[in-house]
Amino acid sequence: MLTSLREDNHAISFPLLRTGKHFMLILLAATLIIFSLPLSALAAYPNNSVGVSDNGIYYAHDKASRLKPMTPSGDEADSFAFCINRQKKVPSYSHNSHSGEYHRTDNASANDIYTEWLHNRGGTRSNRIDSAQLDDALRKLIYIYVADPTDIEGASGLRAINPNGIGFYNIIQNLVYHYTEGDKYTTYPRLEQNTAQKMVQDLLERPIDEVIPQNVDVRVNLYKAVPTGILKKSKYQSLVSGRVIVRPTTVHLSKKAVNGTSELEGAKLKVVEGENPTGKTITEWTSGKTTKTIQVTPGTYTMVETTAPAGYEIAEHITFQIDTTGTIKTKTQNGTYTTNNTNTITMLDKVKPPTTPPKPPTDRTPPPTTPAHPEITISKKTLGVETELQGATLRLVEGKSPSGAQIEEWETGLTPRSFGLTPGTYTLIEVKAPTGYKIARPVTFSVEADGTVTLQTRNSSATAKQKKVTMIDEPETPNTPPETPNTPPETPNTPPETPNTPPASPRVSKKPVSSPRVKNLAAVESPLARTGAAGGVLALASAAMLGTGLALLRRRNL
Repeated sequence: MLTSLREDNHAISFPLLRTGKHFMLILLAATLIIFSLPLSALAAYPNNSVGVSDNGIYYAHDKASRLKPMTPSGDEADSFAFCINRQKKVPSYSHNSHSGEYHRTDNASANDIYTEWLHNRGGTRSNRIDSAQLDDALRKLIYIYVADPTDIEGASGLRAINPNGIGFYNIIQNLVYHYTEGDKYTTYPRLEQNTAQKMVQDLLERPIDEVIPQNVDVRVNLYKAVPTGILKKSKYQSLVSGRVIVRPTTVHLSKKAVNGTSELEGAKLKVVEGENPTGKTITEWTSGKTTKTIQVTPGTYTMVETTAPAGYEIAEHITFQIDTTGTIKTKTQNGTYTTNNTNTITMLDKVKPPTTPPKPPTDRTPPPTTPAHPEITISKKTLGVETELQGATLRLVEGKSPSGAQIEEWETGLTPRSFGLTPGTYTLIEVKAPTGYKIARPVTFSVEADGTVTLQTRNSSATAKQKKVTMIDEPETPNTPPETPNTPPETPNTPPETPNTPPASPRVSKKPVSSPRVKNLAAVESPLARTGAAGGVLALASAAMLGTGLALLRRRNL
């Protein structure tokens, strides 16, 4: 059957031969031709056609060597189609004439496709394929053609010799016949073609959930051939096309304070397309008590904070990607993307440092506002030492129980640790004490909305000074008693010093006394003390002697 040769400003398209007998000869010849259609290097062939027939009748024609279902008005109903019965005729279509009519079944089931395929074969089949196997193969082939998830065209070199994609289309069509007609795999004259076919075969041998991502639906459109006109008794090949529907990925956007556990309210945020923070806005909102949830298709997006809550700094924007599998990847500071473990993207705000001291309150000055997350300081020390105790592993959890939800775990250093905590009850636990110290008991405390910190014990509570919680470690007690000395305490070797000489005593005269009235010689030996009376006697005696001498001198002179 002869067909017209189409020529336009871009290239000449050679339609497929309309009989199955000569199909392979023309296919092998066509794959050797390098077409020059002005198409960019495509890694996939999305089906974006929107044509719908008013009367339910569709036609198909070979445009650029690819079958395309058309509406009576000439609109594309699907961007491509594959034949499923090689022994039947291929339809033709132009604005002036056509052969073959079709009824379309959107999102056909496996049973719909299998029944039509078997009907066109007269109720017989050339292989033992069942409806589930046929449906599985067709959905994989349609997805591989539309998405080319592993870039088979580029990796095999096929795109370099067939930049318009005809070579890839023909490989997929022949693999459809492999399943519907039981054909052997085609051997092509070019290495690139055989390599591409082998890469497709490898994907077909894998389970369908390893080929088609979980967030992707492949919907098969079935075109049932309806004989009309002079060819009423002839059968045309039925066709299959398909749509790859990527379900939107759910992304949760969270705004918190650094070290905070609940949502930070009052931040104005938006999500834009691309990596530029000034890109097209997709959605914008003000943060509240819960996360923001959005549905996005594969692409690159950026979360931007335009206004921070009072007392907080504006955070750096976050760029993230959604791939065709629905996986979320976040851009790092070095420009690479890392895979998120969850569907939540969290943006953290830092508390704004004070710039000027607060003004003293006056009657007209309103009281300062308290941040939603008061900053609490946690310190680790030992008894009697003012500096921080380093090397302790601490953990902060929610509630009164040490098994509560963990907020943070860290190792103490030279300075205390600060947290912006929401009002509530918390427990500080020492997981590991530094060498030489005992593990301290857990410290439970509560934080009020105004930032007041109350330390709680079994029977009482006390307000912490300066919003500071301090945990004290005690040194470990030695396992052995202290050593006792082997010798008794030292005692003086000599008695206390005593005078070498007795106290001074009056001199004793050694001249013997012969007076019989002295009975005690010791008493006589003690001289009389020189008193004032004795001095007076001596003076009188001297005066008497002097007077006597003067009298004698006078008498001589007379």
